[in-house]
Amino acid sequence: AVKSDIAGSTSGQTVGVSLTSIVSDGTLSSSLPIAGNIHTIAYADLASVAISNVLPTGADLKTDPIDGVRVWEATFTVSQRNVDFTKLSLRQINSIDKADISNFKLLIDGVEVASVPYLDANGYVTFSFNKTLVTGSRNVKVLADVTGGSSRYIQMSLRNKADIDVKDADYGVNVSATGVPATAAAMQVNVGVFSITTN
Repeated sequence: AVKSDIAGSTSGQTVGVSLTSIVSDGTLSSSLPIAGNIHTIAYADLASVAISNVLPTGADLKTDPIDGVRVWEATFTVSQRNVDFTKLSLRQINSIDKADISNFKLLIDGVEVASVPYLDANGYVTFSFNKTLVTGSRNVKVLADVTGGSSRYIQMSLRNKADIDVKDADYGVNVSATGVPATAAAMQVNVGVFSITTN
């Protein structure tokens, strides 16, 4: 997919993308160029989505290795019209090992809408779903099971605008969320305690 921010002053102009060359060790089974559709840019007063109040926040945050740890949460404020929310990708940017955090769940206004078992090879968790966010303030939360990682840190981040897909529900056009990047504070996994009892 190729996406771009379109300036408001370009109404009436056209835009399109074509693939003109590929560098690859494999054999190309198609002929180039491959051109997409030409789109006429129109002006519309689209819906908006503002991301704020990212949690957890603060310093010296800690958690035990337990299920259902809140690793990322934010308020999504939807204005103008409803939006269709279909993708959210967060990246784990701190020191916890991928094997020590799993079973990610995405909740919107307290209702689970998607789950992903593990981080991918690049440290991302990507939720794919289909949820309409009505205008107003919506709570978006991600929980995960922490199974290890003593003294390591968990820190989830919405890195860029391409990591979230929201469309104006009336026009079917992607809108650019504001408040990105949106990064939660680092949270340390508590050190385990080992004890031996003798009789």
